[in-house]
Amino acid sequence: MKYVAYLVLMLATPAFGEPAYYEAFDFNNCLHWKITNEMHGDNLSNEPKQYIEALNLANRQPYSRHKKMSADKFDRMYRDHPNDVVVVYSAYAYDKNEKKNIDKYGVCNYTSGFTCLPNQDFPLAGASYKKARSKGVLTTSVCVAGCTGAPAALHYMGYENMDGERNIEREVAFGKFRKLCGRAP
Repeated sequence: MKYVAYLVLMLATPAFGEPAYYEAFDFNNCLHWKITNEMHGDNLSNEPKQYIEALNLANRQPYSRHKKMSADKFDRMYRDHPNDVVVVYSAYAYDKNEKKNIDKYGVCNYTSGFTCLPNQDFPLAGASYKKARSKGVLTTSVCVAGCTGAPAALHYMGYENMDGERNIEREVAFGKFRKLCGRAP
């Protein structure tokens, strides 16, 4: 029974189970961010310094998904503190003006909304998002706090979307991005 409860928790939200994929558009800087909570490996010697810094920040929080712990303690953490569990997210964009890829890492929580810790070099730092009414199967969240400098919306793109699920709000934002920035992301 304990393992069934754990499995339900792991599959309940993107932060608990399989990787989740998001997209966000920074119209002011013409950056199309692709954001994921996909876990990195245990070999930290191959990871960028910025990822290690984000991982250390996550592990300084009381409820970090990245801390080494027993299965029982892990279950208890998600059961007793589901809105406090933090995860390292990766954000990637291509800067056309600088002609380079941008990789950033940040610590966020996704359970009752999507909130990122402040004071990070991360496109969503300090911002909080809540799900909005969406037209497609895949949802969009809008920024409700800490929005200065953060993308106005966060578009959930699912995991291995093989069923043709759509995020209509993302499609509209993509069209706006192409019009304003003169290119496809």
